[in-house]
Amino acid sequence: MSEGALASSECALPSQNVLDRQFVFIIGAPRSGTTWLQTMLGGHDQVCTSVEMTLFDCYLSPWFRRWNEEAAAIRDGRWHQGLPVVWSRDDLDDFIRDFLAKVYGRILATKPQATHLLDKQPMYALYVAEIDRLLPFARFIHLVRDGRDVAASMIAAHKSMGFGTGTVAASAAEWRRLVEAARTAARFHDRYLEVRYEELSANTAQSLAKVFDFLKVPCDSRFIERLVSENGFEVMKAAGKTAVAELQAPTAHFRKGRVGSWREDFTAFERFEFERQAGPLLRELGYAGEQWWIEKAVDRVCVRIGRLASAAGRLRRRMLGVLAR
Repeated sequence: MSEGALASSECALPSQNVLDRQFVFIIGAPRSGTTWLQTMLGGHDQVCTSVEMTLFDCYLSPWFRRWNEEAAAIRDGRWHQGLPVVWSRDDLDDFIRDFLAKVYGRILATKPQATHLLDKQPMYALYVAEIDRLLPFARFIHLVRDGRDVAASMIAAHKSMGFGTGTVAASAAEWRRLVEAARTAARFHDRYLEVRYEELSANTAQSLAKVFDFLKVPCDSRFIERLVSENGFEVMKAAGKTAVAELQAPTAHFRKGRVGSWREDFTAFERFEFERQAGPLLRELGYAGEQWWIEKAVDRVCVRIGRLASAAGRLRRRMLGVLAR
């Protein structure tokens, strides 16, 4: 399903039929294995997926934000202008559903027999309430990975591909923000499934079977074993494989894929920086104990030196800023 093929596909399915499909959203922090899971699920005949559509975070979020601002202003008597004057929120929701039906209908036209529409976008974690409002039967799969491995991968991606966060502190904060947001979907009870990357990596077939069972998509163990063998990390890395057969990911997209590889990358000060930003969540999820960041007695000294150097750097930047005025 190439970009050109997708753009030229004619959706012969009525809009209402598109929205009647089972919608599935993979959410969580980036670099958590979401593309891997998406690719395996998309290998089923009943699951239709595409590139990350970025619909809710890039296209619809300005509509949500502006509507809320203007509706609040009207309610509070601060001003009386904007779309809420002539449309109710239900009107806006109907308009957006029509938009979603057209977009997802174009995707579904590439695999019209599919019963499930899968959209993977980590930033959708911030929009689970909006997704639920517009697609009230949607299911959410939250792929959770040790935040330290996520941070190490984020930094590597920033260096090699130029996107995302470039420091341990910023990466830890982003991991915490997205994981906490994604976990709010747990309030949807049987429409929310939390999957650990570590378990998916160690027992891929068993974990994948649980996901298909959650989606109510029938498949046997032989089919799952084939999916696993065709989508191993090294296989995907060698082929640059993505969830869309005609598209290849750059080599830099694939890093190590190993559990605990952060130990090879973080200094003592960087471990402390992660702890400051996201330590409580790391422990809540069972990934670390108290003072995990101290591996040797000398680490405390290294952290003190690092904090002093960091403070000196901030002071220097402020002084240069003052002198430049």
